[in-house]
Amino acid sequence: MAQFKLSASLTGHEQDVRAVTSPNASIVLSASRDGTVRSFVRKAENGPFEAHEVYTVHRGFVNSLAYIPRSDKHPQGLIVSGGQDKLIAVTEPGHTHDSNYVLFGHTENVCTLDVLPSGTVVSGSWDSTAKVWKNWECQHTLTGHEATVWAVLAVGENEVLTGSADKTIRFWRDGKQVAVFTGHEDVVRGLCRVPAVGFASCSNDGSVRVWSEDGHLLQTMYGHTSFVYAVAALPTGEIVSCGEDRSLRVWKDGECIQTIIHPAISVWDVAVAPNGDVVTGASDGVVRVFTRDPARVADEATLKQYNETIAAQAIPSNQVGDVQKDKLPGPEALTQPGTKEGQVLMVRVGAMVEAHQWSSGQSQWLKIGEVVDAVGSSRKQIYEGKEYDYVFDVDVQEGAPPLKLPYNARENPWDAAGRFIERNGLQQEFTQQVVDFIIQNSSGVAIPAPGGGADPYNASRYVPQGGVSSAPAPATFQDPYHSRAASTASPKVPKVLPQKIYLSTTQANLPALKKKVLDVNAELLKSGEKGISLNPEEIVDLEAVITFLESHTLSEGSSVVENGLAVAVKIGTRWPGNLRFPGVDLLRLLVAATPAASSASFEGKDIVQILLEAGQLDGSPITSKERETNGMLAIRGLGNLFEAEQGRKLAVQHFEDFYDAVRAGSEVEANRNLKVASATVFLNYAVLFHGEKEGDHSLGLLEQLATIISSETDSETLFRALVALGTLTHNSPDIAEAAAVFDAKTAVQGAAGRVKEPRIKQIAEEIISSLP
Repeated sequence: MAQFKLSASLTGHEQDVRAVTSPNASIVLSASRDGTVRSFVRKAENGPFEAHEVYTVHRGFVNSLAYIPRSDKHPQGLIVSGGQDKLIAVTEPGHTHDSNYVLFGHTENVCTLDVLPSGTVVSGSWDSTAKVWKNWECQHTLTGHEATVWAVLAVGENEVLTGSADKTIRFWRDGKQVAVFTGHEDVVRGLCRVPAVGFASCSNDGSVRVWSEDGHLLQTMYGHTSFVYAVAALPTGEIVSCGEDRSLRVWKDGECIQTIIHPAISVWDVAVAPNGDVVTGASDGVVRVFTRDPARVADEATLKQYNETIAAQAIPSNQVGDVQKDKLPGPEALTQPGTKEGQVLMVRVGAMVEAHQWSSGQSQWLKIGEVVDAVGSSRKQIYEGKEYDYVFDVDVQEGAPPLKLPYNARENPWDAAGRFIERNGLQQEFTQQVVDFIIQNSSGVAIPAPGGGADPYNASRYVPQGGVSSAPAPATFQDPYHSRAASTASPKVPKVLPQKIYLSTTQANLPALKKKVLDVNAELLKSGEKGISLNPEEIVDLEAVITFLESHTLSEGSSVVENGLAVAVKIGTRWPGNLRFPGVDLLRLLVAATPAASSASFEGKDIVQILLEAGQLDGSPITSKERETNGMLAIRGLGNLFEAEQGRKLAVQHFEDFYDAVRAGSEVEANRNLKVASATVFLNYAVLFHGEKEGDHSLGLLEQLATIISSETDSETLFRALVALGTLTHNSPDIAEAAAVFDAKTAVQGAAGRVKEPRIKQIAEEIISSLP
């Protein structure tokens, strides 16, 4: 059988390519952490692929992708994508900004998708559920897994397989669990059909397994040296897999027959085109196509360049174990054939150590990189072509691969943390915690913060305690390409209380916001609502303020700010309640971006009164989805006010209005985002009131916090409420004594028993130790 060779490298994505699919020989689709889905087309048979369309139908990372074949109703087929925004978008090719259908239901990131030709969609999520969608409505929610559902496979109209971080594969029929298949020793990451056999799975345990249709394990294949993220079957019955060891591997009859190294840290996904070509998506943002057909193989110059890129890759020695140069063989060792496909051999060539991999198909050793000295030596680690003293791994989700955090010892930790936060789309409030992690693990020196917030409130997104790690590998599994941070010391967990810095919410998809405003405005004009629609001058003001927000160059007193605020107020207060949310969101962002927003006044109303009106926050119970959405955005805006001195003055001046509105938000049990936004405002008030002798407002706040803590089950809302209560009572004897009136200690003890997370236990212990 011929070897696969590079056919094409498709560029355009700005971040990791997390998912790929190829519906036919002329189309490749890809989804990326840059928030886009892209299509590449081949206009002639065996011709080159060209970048075609960019789809922007999600807010945040796009992590999963599928394609529904053509039908009479949809002659071009349908692109199905899921992502960080918890939504599944179903989009006709060519409709780059608008989806035909949007499927709501998951409460966390949608990380896997599969479809049937009939249009049935199956999805899996970080929320530990899978869902079956028919006619664009959820028909079944599959509950039973104890952790993230990383893989789904539709095996029939009413039959589904799911793979999870709980290490199991489950079989479902008509929405009910029928069987549980065990065998994997770590997170199950991928599933695929194997014609005439059954199905295959892959896992963080480094294995690829083949199962019969009734779930009997037929084969276990080892060869990957780290997590295996995806698996697919070729028309020949062979299997391809990819993972964190930079490789794509081809399996036949239980043996690895070819290993293709990529010039990237992670190969996230693999798909097979109908013509047998293989498509991969990797962490360097490149989609690659590999083929066995000589007519589609890239030219010699391209192949040579690719091989040279691979050979020039730098592999830190702490990723291949304890390398003792003086005991390594020289280049003469390469004259002896390897023992199996993919075998890695390190040889000493002068002062360098080279890594070579055996190719059974080519019967030769192929250079796959140069091993550089570990951290602390005169040589540095290479990350994305640049040298760094440290490249840390940061875990973000159970079963998920770590994020890379590069850092040079001579740079400001705040700069490195800022790059890391921005690159990975994390909240700015995590910056302080990332800085602390860098300092603890690099023997660095703390540098004063340039300003900003500290948010230690989301352990599921960032785990800094000690050397960050994921689930341990089995004893027989050695991982030479997946090291953790150089420092293995476990730093003492820092105290959380008292919180001293205000939290804000500043993440946004500004292009989507702008598009929504323009689309709704067009509909208002079409329906004759000229009195409330934006005129051309106001549209110019809207575009200008969004441009300023994107460039982060807003300044107090700017006419752009003033005019942009006026547009946001008009949308947020004059448009119908079900259409105004982009205006409320724009108000939220402006409040966070410039102190001028806190001082603004419109028709005698200050910004607090405007936010309360826009969010339909009159203190009454929030009973509709419309009010939930507007209220959540407005409460986030109220929370952002604390960043400015004038905003804090308004927060005190309007405390009763704030309190009633935010309390109503905290009582909407089914809307987690609304509850977290409300808890954030209470926390910011706690920071503001901490240490103040005047305690009337503190007592009211204390009562509401004790109420939340006594029954809340959402860990994020609970943690923020606990930090707020602990901050209020910290070194404040009068407030601490008053906490007894509300039985706060009992509420805190109950919270620690109800929500069993280390961060909840830690903060509860801090609070209890300080209460009388």
